[in-house]
Amino acid sequence: MMYRTKAFTLVELLVVIAIIGVLVALLLPAVQQAREAARRMSCSNNLKQLALSTHNFHDTFGALPSGYPDSVLSNTGNPEFAWNVYLFPHLELNNEYEALGVTQYKLYEILDALGDKAGSTSVASYPTQFQPFVQATSSLISVWNCPSSVNELFTSFSDGTFTDAGGTSYSNRYRRDEGVATTTYVGNAGRADNAGTKDGYGIFNYNNQVRFRDVTDGTSNTFLIGEKGIAGSTKDTPSWLGTPKSPGNTIPASCVVSMVNFPLNPGISDPNTERFAFSSFHPGGALFAYVDGSVHFISETISYDTDPSALGAYQKLGDRRDGQTLGEF
Repeated sequence: MMYRTKAFTLVELLVVIAIIGVLVALLLPAVQQAREAARRMSCSNNLKQLALSTHNFHDTFGALPSGYPDSVLSNTGNPEFAWNVYLFPHLELNNEYEALGVTQYKLYEILDALGDKAGSTSVASYPTQFQPFVQATSSLISVWNCPSSVNELFTSFSDGTFTDAGGTSYSNRYRRDEGVATTTYVGNAGRADNAGTKDGYGIFNYNNQVRFRDVTDGTSNTFLIGEKGIAGSTKDTPSWLGTPKSPGNTIPASCVVSMVNFPLNPGISDPNTERFAFSSFHPGGALFAYVDGSVHFISETISYDTDPSALGAYQKLGDRRDGQTLGEF
């Protein structure tokens, strides 16, 4: 008696492989969408925490922190700690707040003392009193960074010009290998000018503390904090620490605020839109925390009017006191 060995034919094997390939191809987008949904939820939670911390700050001091203060008005090269830093005690970041030396020094005093050291400089090589500052600013703080971002890192504390290993030149960037105080969340400066010195009737402006009562359009109709992040951008990577220079001195305050003068998610094209616009790594739009503490996803197709005399829904959401009916968006 003869026995036949059971086996697959080559055609059957190829068919099975093809079916598996199709199933994997169908599954991968679903997995990616699920991961992005999880990252977006985490990003929304970050913004919620930041918004609640602004409410705690307001309850304590009667106003929100100034967006980017500068006490030496006669010298536009003396920036101070930005609005973000003053929220640290309300975000359970007390150790980092103390390490920064906020109550002892101005930001420009620290940066002047640190000097333009190479990115490979060890923490121990910095002045002893500022080593905690270097350590604190060289760490990535999760609540300040969207999980969908590429977490671009600065590479030194200098505000001069440098060239990276790939030959790309950058200017006016804090620089250090570990990454200096990076964030993907910036304050709403409304419709401020590019120099950042004009009150654009946003929430975080130059040398100006806003109170909730100043938001006459309603706290549920006004942006508080939004996302900023463009893959491959080399223009003013956002930082929770402050600006490399004060407004009006070559580089504006676009490291800590964005404006609704430009459309949402403009991409990399014009340096102005790249620097000053809100943007995100989420497809189709960006997340915003409103002054009332709520968080909403805003589509990049939201109405935006290029006529300076008119305002689209997007611009109205950025202006705390435009006095116009918002409508659907």
